[in-house]
Amino acid sequence: MVVADGKVWGERLAFRDALRASAPLARDYADLKRDLAARFRHDREGYTDAKSAFVARVLAASTGRHG
Repeated sequence: MVVADGKVWGERLAFRDALRASAPLARDYADLKRDLAARFRHDREGYTDAKSAFVARVLAASTGRHG
């Protein structure tokens, strides 16, 4: 759970909106998730950590931040 209208809430909505706005980006994310699901089949934390760089890049681009 997250606080409605909090920072995490806003980030999740921004990420969702970025995927909705770009079919290629959404495909890249789906491909990444399939790959990671196979590699981290029994490691939920590892799976989540492994996709964090992708999510951070999308959020940085969607907010105009770099890094």
